[in-house]
Amino acid sequence: MHKCVVLCKGCTGLNLDKIASKISDAEVIIVNDCKVKVEYSFVVFGCPAIPHASGYSGNYEIVDLRMVESLFENPEDVASAWINSSLVFSEPEVESVEMGYDIVYEGDNVEIISELALNANVTVVTSNVETIKSLYPFRVRVIEGRIEDVRGKVGNFEVIVDGVDVTTQKRGKIVVKAGQVITPHAEEKEGVFTGDEYRAALKAVNNLGSFIRIKAVDVNYHVCGTAKSGIPGCSLCLSCPTGSIERYNDGLKINLESCTGCGFCAAVCPVSAIRNTILPSEVLLEKIDAALSAESEKKVVAFVCQNALGDFYEMWRNCCEKLPPVLPVIVPCINSVSEIHYLYAILRGADGVVAIPCECEVRYDALEIAKATLEAFGFDGIRVARAAELKDVDFGNVPGKLLDSPPEGETKRQKWLYMVERLMAFPLRKDKFQIKQFGKIEIGDTCTLCRACASFCPANAIVRDIENGRILFTHALCFACNLCVGVCPENAIKLENVLDFNSLAESVVFEDEIIRCPSCGKPHITRRAYEKIRVLSKMENALLFCPDCRPRVILESIYEEIMDERGRREKL
Repeated sequence: MHKCVVLCKGCTGLNLDKIASKISDAEVIIVNDCKVKVEYSFVVFGCPAIPHASGYSGNYEIVDLRMVESLFENPEDVASAWINSSLVFSEPEVESVEMGYDIVYEGDNVEIISELALNANVTVVTSNVETIKSLYPFRVRVIEGRIEDVRGKVGNFEVIVDGVDVTTQKRGKIVVKAGQVITPHAEEKEGVFTGDEYRAALKAVNNLGSFIRIKAVDVNYHVCGTAKSGIPGCSLCLSCPTGSIERYNDGLKINLESCTGCGFCAAVCPVSAIRNTILPSEVLLEKIDAALSAESEKKVVAFVCQNALGDFYEMWRNCCEKLPPVLPVIVPCINSVSEIHYLYAILRGADGVVAIPCECEVRYDALEIAKATLEAFGFDGIRVARAAELKDVDFGNVPGKLLDSPPEGETKRQKWLYMVERLMAFPLRKDKFQIKQFGKIEIGDTCTLCRACASFCPANAIVRDIENGRILFTHALCFACNLCVGVCPENAIKLENVLDFNSLAESVVFEDEIIRCPSCGKPHITRRAYEKIRVLSKMENALLFCPDCRPRVILESIYEEIMDERGRREKL
C-alpha cells in the first residue's frame, strides 16, 4: 500500500521538519497551503481542511496538528506518535449484498412513502383508511392489512401480509417479495428496520440496488467454546454491549444490523475464535509499536476511542490548560482493546497506559485482567480517564521494557501466558484474583478417565494421559467455559472461577491405576472404571482386555466352551 503524510505550514507553527524526521513508514509532503494534489492509496493529513480542499476521495486519517499544538505539551512528540500509529492501516473485510429496488413499508407516513417511491418499487401495508385514500389512484401497491411474518434474508425477503390488495382486490395471505422491509411489527434484523421511520427510510434508500457490507467479525467455530453437542459452554461474548450476539444451536448468531463493530467480542474471547476485522489484534499491536517509536521523554500510550476525539476538540475550543504528552492510538471503541494490548504496551517499555473512552457503554473485562496481571507482580500503570482528566492521571510502578516484539502464541490466552512468563522474572506479590475468565478444576474419585472432558475442552487445557492413568490440567489456558463440567457423565468435575498465578503450569488433577490389556499390553481402563463396569455388567475377565482384543477373547472363550461341551458329549 502506497502511504503518504501531508503536513501544511499554513495550519500550524509546529516544527514540521522535526515531525517528518520521525516518520519512517510513508512519504512526507510538506506544503504551504491546504490545496494539494495527492495520488496515494492511504494518506494521513495534518489538518481537516486538506482532504476537502484537495478533493481527495481515498482512504485517509486526520491528525489535527492545530489541536495538538494548542492542547499538548511537547506537541511534536505527540504528533509524530499519532501519525505513526495512524499509518498502520488495515482495510476491513467487505462484501457486496444485492438488494434490488423493492421495499415493503408498513405505516401511515405519506411523506416517507412519497420519498421512497421516487427511487424504489414500494408496497405499502396499512389498515388506515385515510392513508389508503391519500394514496389513490395507487401509484404504489397498497395492501389493506397487517404484516404477519417476514421470511428469508436481506435482499430476498418474503413478506406475509394478511389483508386485501386494494389494487387487485385479492384477499387472504398475500406474499410480497422485497429486498428490504420497514415495519414496527417484525423482529429487527439486517434489512428489516423496526425503529425510527425516517432513519429506516434513509437506510433503505442508501441500500437500494446493492450495498457494501462491512463484515465486522469473523468466527472460527472449530475453536469456539460457546456450545458443543447441545451442551452450553462459554458465554463471554454474549455480554455484547449492544446485545448483538446470541447462542444459536452449537454456534453464535450475530445481528449485523445492531452490531456496531466495537470489537468487544474479539477482545474478550480467550481462544481468538472471534476476529475483529475492523481492527485486528495484530494490527493494534503494530499501532502500539508505531506509537512507542516516538522519541518522547515519558512514554504514555493512550488508547483513544474515535468518538472521544470530540472531547479534545471541545477542550481546544475552550482554551484549556495544556495536557501532558501522550502517544495516541486511535481505536473504534475502547471495547476493542484486549488485555494483550494493555500488557504489550507496558512490556514494550511504556511508562503508563491510559484508556480514554467516549460516552458509550464500555466493558472493562480485558482491562481488569491486565491490571490484575501487573498487580500480581507488584506493578501498576494502567488507568481509565476522560480527556479532561488526563492532566490529573498519575501512573504507578511499571516493569520496564521486557519485550522486543509481539508475544508468541496462536490464541490470545497463549499470548497472555507468554507475557506472564516474562513478568515471572519478578517476585510474585499476590497470587489469587477472582476473575470469571479463568477457571480451575478439581476432579473427584468418580472419574473413569473416559476422555469426555479432554475432547470437549476448546482450549486444550485438559489432556487425558491414558498411558499413566492421569488427567493433566493447564490452569493458564482454562477460560471457565464449563463444557467439561457439563459433559462429564460422572459429575466428577468442579470448576472455580479464579486466576491463581501459583498454579498456571500444567499439573496432575486426577490419577488412578491403569489396567493394561493382557493380550496386547495397551493401557485402556482405570481400576475404578473396571470395578464399576464389572459390577454392572457381571463381566470380569473379558473387561481386562482392550476393546480391540475383547471380541476375539470373547469368541475364543465361547469356542472353548462349545468344544468342551462337545468333548463331554463324546465321552458319554
